[in-house]
Amino acid sequence: MNKVFCILCAFALAPSVQAQQLDPGNIAQSQFAQVDADSNGRLDMAEQERFDSDMMISMDLDESGAADMDEFLAWGFGFSAVAEERGREANYQTASRIIFSIMDYDDSGEVTLEEMNGFQAAAFAYSDQDDDGELTPEEFHSHHFMNIAAQEALMPIQ
Repeated sequence: MNKVFCILCAFALAPSVQAQQLDPGNIAQSQFAQVDADSNGRLDMAEQERFDSDMMISMDLDESGAADMDEFLAWGFGFSAVAEERGREANYQTASRIIFSIMDYDDSGEVTLEEMNGFQAAAFAYSDQDDDGELTPEEFHSHHFMNIAAQEALMPIQ
């Protein structure tokens, strides 16, 4: 009887656990933890640049040294599953296309690591609300351009 009860409880809780995992805030927290290489709870620009370099390597599927629009959209930044679950794929793709266009500073149709670093430096400076050269989880979640765009794209229109 206890086993059956436990199994039923597990099935009852599964959707809420899945919904929590697909929450944009949880994704932003997970991204923050990935960038925070020294796990001190704050991001500095060196950590961001290291992460950007790794991200570019994983995004650049054709190994051209830059990511084109298709590669950028395929990467998804972790929010694609939320967009799909919420029926907001078109909104999320539009937000991603806008971010790509802003990053593609020379309008070449590709984002280089240099362009990504420039975008991230501007996003970092904007997000650093207390101007201490580091981002807290709150600053990263609430003020970083990419998180703002993704969260807004995933929100229902009211």
